[in-house]
Amino acid sequence: EMFSPAGRLEWVVNAPECIYDTFKGVANSSGHLQVQTGDGKFRTDGDGFLWQQSEQKLNISNNVCTVIENGAAITIKP
Repeated sequence: EMFSPAGRLEWVVNAPECIYDTFKGVANSSGHLQVQTGDGKFRTDGDGFLWQQSEQKLNISNNVCTVIENGAAITIKP
């Protein structure tokens, strides 16, 4: 979970089988990934992923499904 400075829930990420390398700032898994905004209006999930913290880059490999509801406000900070 990621919260704004004001304490508002911004993102929820669920990856039950995730390996995170703290030195490289990389998380990956061949398992399932679910990501959604705090209000639930943007959500995506799939199987297999690579997160590169330094580049703020997320690649989801397979069975990707994304839902963006009307009124979704998505802010991705560099």
